[in-house]
Amino acid sequence: MVAERMMITGASGLLGADLVSYFSGRYEVIPVSSKDFNVTDRHRTITFIEQSDPDIILHAAALADVDACEQNEELTMATNAVGSETIALASREVRAKLVYYSTDYVFDGTKDMPYVEDDTPNPINIYGKSKLAGEELVANALTDAVILRVAWLYGYGAKSFVTRLIRRGQKQLEKVRAGQSFPAIRMVSDQIGTPTWTIEVAAQTGEILKRNLKGLYHCTAGGACSRYDLALTVYRVLEMEINVEACRRGDFAPDRAPRPGYTVLANERLAAAGCDLMRDYGTALLDYLRRRKNINDDRL
Repeated sequence: MVAERMMITGASGLLGADLVSYFSGRYEVIPVSSKDFNVTDRHRTITFIEQSDPDIILHAAALADVDACEQNEELTMATNAVGSETIALASREVRAKLVYYSTDYVFDGTKDMPYVEDDTPNPINIYGKSKLAGEELVANALTDAVILRVAWLYGYGAKSFVTRLIRRGQKQLEKVRAGQSFPAIRMVSDQIGTPTWTIEVAAQTGEILKRNLKGLYHCTAGGACSRYDLALTVYRVLEMEINVEACRRGDFAPDRAPRPGYTVLANERLAAAGCDLMRDYGTALLDYLRRRKNINDDRL
């Protein structure tokens, strides 16, 4: 039996790299990045996809630096919104199943209980607005697309929030050993969400494809914590004695993009479909950190 061809955009990114790792061997994976095509170039993008002729496209490519997006709305919308529509149009042309990865930042964070798929989005920054526009354009272009809202991703890539936490902790320990002064690592305590392992998103994606689902789904781990609590947990599990200081979102520079305070998502539709594979964030995080200890990888 010939393996289905799966194209993964953003293959060098945090989510994309782990999608490639997870699905290689299960599918004939076609990893692509901006070196292959720029999604803002509609003709080049559609031509490349038509020539590759994939059966499935996982669209993980995006401009995801929230502060940089705030400073360049035009490019952000062209990439995350219009570019995603282009991917959807190309998917329609080659009759490929499309999975588009969106974000918890489509919500304004004013709710005091987990957001479900039927809640009305109201993004407060350009990144969130661009991803919501991408959702709408993808859904309009392709009726059987899957839209997955993910959040607070961590994985083995250098851009992982957890990886950056570990590196910052290591630098602090180096200064301690050298007898140098060091500042506390500041983490916000008033931003609440759910850390989600990229590998679990990949596994959930595989199950969705297996069941041939379509539509919008939330896809995050269970439970919730603040960025500050997450840092404390990581350092405790790794037995790193790090000085961490709690702060508030408003303590940062005023030109920083606004962040919603509470963006916990409930995987209501996955649960209704009987295929919610996502574990509680604490269980998944502990598994990730234990595995990470045994990995010798320069990316970490």
